[in-house]
Amino acid sequence: MMKVAFKYADVDGVADRFNNERESAGRYWLKSFCKRHNLSVQNPEQRSVARAMDFNEVQVTRFYNNLKNCCLKKKFPAHRKFNIDDTVISTVPQYNTKGKKTVCKISSAERGQTVTAVCCMSAT
Repeated sequence: MMKVAFKYADVDGVADRFNNERESAGRYWLKSFCKRHNLSVQNPEQRSVARAMDFNEVQVTRFYNNLKNCCLKKKFPAHRKFNIDDTVISTVPQYNTKGKKTVCKISSAERGQTVTAVCCMSAT
């Protein structure tokens, strides 16, 4: 966004205090722009196309039925039950209107290198 603002100002001949060396508007300009237009910077939650299509009521119901049957059959004690979750940390910000809590973006597996954090905890 800062590079686009620089190019726009350069083409239109608008007087500015942008960084000519980096050909970019500064962070102060971005902060002021977001404030004027009620925008906030958010990192999108990445979703693969396959994951987005598989998340439906039928699949969720099937999962919980299988989980229930497994727990009834195996009778795992509480100290053998764990919850694990992963998250992808994006370094590419997305601009969005303030007040919107979640930004989802469908991504492909070929998008590039990603950083994944995995958290696990016991039920006890």
